[in-house]
Order: sequence, then C-alpha cells, then structure tokens
Amino acid sequence: MKIQSTNSPSCPASRSRHQQQTPKQKNYHSHDRTKSLSLGEKEICRIVELRTRHPGIPASRIREIYRDTFGSHFAETAIKRILRSCGMPETVSRSAELAGGVLSDAKVNAPNDVWTVEFKSGWHNRSGLPEPLIVRDEFTRFVIAARMLPDSTSTTMRAFFDEIFHSNGFPQAICCPKSNPFGSNTSSLLGLTKLSARWLAMGINLDWKRPGHTRECRWPERPHMQLGYAWRLQNSQERQQELDRWREEFNNTQQPNLKNVSPAKAYRCKPALTTLPVVQLEYPGLERRRVGRGGCFRLNGCGCFISTALAGWDIALAPREDGLLDVRFAQASLGILDPNKIEFTPALAH
Repeated sequence: MKIQSTNSPSCPASRSRHQQQTPKQKNYHSHDRTKSLSLGEKEICRIVELRTRHPGIPASRIREIYRDTFGSHFAETAIKRILRSCGMPETVSRSAELAGGVLSDAKVNAPNDVWTVEFKSGWHNRSGLPEPLIVRDEFTRFVIAARMLPDSTSTTMRAFFDEIFHSNGFPQAICCPKSNPFGSNTSSLLGLTKLSARWLAMGINLDWKRPGHTRECRWPERPHMQLGYAWRLQNSQERQQELDRWREEFNNTQQPNLKNVSPAKAYRCKPALTTLPVVQLEYPGLERRRVGRGGCFRLNGCGCFISTALAGWDIALAPREDGLLDVRFAQASLGILDPNKIEFTPALAH
C-alpha cells in the first residue's frame, strides 16, 4: 500500500492548508529561496563590502542593511554561506570581552587551569528545593564538588568556595555564567559581583559565558540527564546522597577523551591550604583609594561612584600621558577617570 505524505502538494490536507493561506504566506518561503539562488557577482560584492564596512555585525543585520540600501533582500543563510566562502565567517560576540587580561577565554593545558562552576537547574521551581552547584576541573573532567546549597547568597557561596580552596588550592581561572551570584548581566562594572570581585582579588581570572548559551558552556549538558533521578527526589538530604553517589561514580569511570583513564586518576589537586591567605592588594608606586560601602571613593574632596561590588577593596589610580587616570583593581583595568571633572568612564559597556 502506498502511503502519501501529508506534506505532499497532492495530499488533500496539505492542499487545503495551502488554499487557506494568503498570497503573502504562499510566496514567503519560495521568494527567499529564489532570491538566495539568484545571487550574482554584483550582489556578492555588495555583501562583502557591507561586511568589510561593518565587521562586527551579524548576517541578519547585513541582510537588513542590504534591503534598506538596495531594495531587495536574500536569505540570511545565503549571506552566511557567501561570507564563509570568502573567508569572512560570522563570529559569535561575547557579552564580556578582554579587559586588562582578566575576562578572556582561558587556555586549558593542565589540571586546575580552569574550573567550571554552574548551578544545574532542573526541579527547583516545582519542588522548592535548591539547585545543585557543580564545580568541575575542565582539563580532567573531575567533579570537584556537587553540593545542594541552602541558598545562593554571597555569604553562603563564599563559605562554600573557601572550603574548596582549602582542599584543592586555587585555579588559574573560573568559567561561570554571567548571572547571579557569579556575575551580573546588567550595568555592573565588568559584570562583577562581590563573589567574583573577591576571586579577582585572589588572582583568579574570569571566563564569562552568557546564560542560556550552551555553545559557550564548557560543561556539557549531559549531567542534566545523568542527574535526572536526583532531581526527582523531594528530600534535600536524599538529593545530596544521590549527588555524592553520582560524583563518585563519574570520577571513577574511564573516559575515552582521557585515554580511558578515570578523572580521579588524571586529576592532581594542589597542596591543601591550612588557612586561606589574607588578600591584600598591592599597587607599587600607584595612588590607592578605598571603595566605600556605597561603591564610591573620594578624590580631591569629591566622591566618585564606581561599583558596590568593590566595596571594601582598594583600587589604584595610574596616571596616563593624556592627563587622565587609569583605574585598576587587582589585575583588571576598570576604566578611565578624569581628575578634573571627577568623571569615571567604565572600560566595558554592557
């Protein structure tokens, strides 16, 4: 018996849907396909010229500019294909760019180069229980901690990470989502919170990723399936026991990308710290200012707001050749300060 597809033009159901569509709906997709295939040399040169003139905009924006300028448009996929063939592929813009060598794509060459930190969401909203926080070493895939925390306040998070730093030492960088409590996706300076500002003061670099963008996530989405049973448990203590069982099983399972060695054997933690060192920022030869509780510091008798995330920390003012001051925090460049107007310009606009 011959089975006819419901998407076939000769199918009665498909024919009925097609007849109910407006002329604009009928011609929309076929119009884009026809235009995509009719790209000539002149059109290709125009697209390449627009990319050269606007190197940072996506293909969708190039499509809009082309339509407004020349009165016709092509499919976005066709524009991407042309740019890719011309060696001008579309790059994914990051919400945080390099700033003073701190916010960057950290290189992973050895254990403890990068730790991945993230709350794994699942049943938080339905059961009312907190989400598990998972800390993993990027190089060896070793799960350093999987913990059910009572909340995500700054005090709770600081105590949790101090415990991990005590037993495993400090990583070179931490990859985390740019969302509370790790970062701020709003107008916060460099996206810093009190927690991430303390990490910078400890000498730990930050590798931001945008919330909801799994392509920028170093930690794969597989744990969402592996931890499904733990999320179905309604008791917080039972959840933690299941997390501990999963962590032990995962760390002692051979991984093909580790040459069939388990993460527990591949991972080498740094020497344990008896006490965490007191963080004291040093700025040799530079003028220092203490940020107050409200996020302001004083210069020439006037107050200047910088960020509440830096409250209680010292910043440095480095003179520039143009008479302005470069404002620094730890190894990060925060922005430029005009000492005459007491006007601060952030280094990174969000």
